[in-house]
Amino acid sequence: MSFSYVMSQGIITSPFIEGMGFTKNIKNSSFGPGRRKGFTIHFNIKGIGFFNGNIVNEGQGFIVYDGMHAHHYADKDNPWELMWFTITGACVPDILQQYKANPETNIFDFSSLMTARETAKKICTFNEISADSLKLLEIFLQLHCACTKQNNNKKQPTTTEIYIDYALKYIKDNIYRNVTVDELTHLIGISQPYLYRLFMQEFNMSPKQCIIRLKLDTAKNMLVNTDMTITEIANSVGYADILTFSRLFSTREKVSPTEYRNRH
Repeated sequence: MSFSYVMSQGIITSPFIEGMGFTKNIKNSSFGPGRRKGFTIHFNIKGIGFFNGNIVNEGQGFIVYDGMHAHHYADKDNPWELMWFTITGACVPDILQQYKANPETNIFDFSSLMTARETAKKICTFNEISADSLKLLEIFLQLHCACTKQNNNKKQPTTTEIYIDYALKYIKDNIYRNVTVDELTHLIGISQPYLYRLFMQEFNMSPKQCIIRLKLDTAKNMLVNTDMTITEIANSVGYADILTFSRLFSTREKVSPTEYRNRH
């Protein structure tokens, strides 16, 4: 019998992995019937189980939405090995959609059973009940990419496109924080020189320059379309010091934030 569960601690990422868990060889492994809080993605990596009256075979998973009535349990003769991730954040609907779950049962097929089993092993290696949120996010994203890559009939993106798209989305979702290049490379799992080369090839600017550009573009939009003060806007894009923000804005835009607002 085996049960492992790890909660997240540290910075709030987007998406944020609240917790992840894994059960193995537990015949009475079950939940409900009852309502679940949060969004949880489950992966059956071996055996059989049932979710809301529907069988879930090896290589299948199911999604429990926030507030959804749920009842799932392991088969008594061939109990499943079940892994799950509870996630939150504005991008969660987009993430869940990529699993192409059956709209009636919320059950989906996933394409990389081997990766899922390796992920379960990683969960079992944690000795503490909590771990760094960035580490949990890294584990989930590697599994997510592997298990959803065949669900899209369009041309599969290149590795470069995957890295760039994720980096940009992460920066935008966390625009209110001081996202660092080191943080990006840690999340994606590549070196800083490699990330620098990708950004130079794609945008002709470094990752740090791109972060600043996205922050300033967001600030310009706020200056034109909101009544927020300059200080509030600076804080909203991750600058606690308004003087630093104003100096950076003026250097790159050739006008101060106030002048930019007046002109537009």
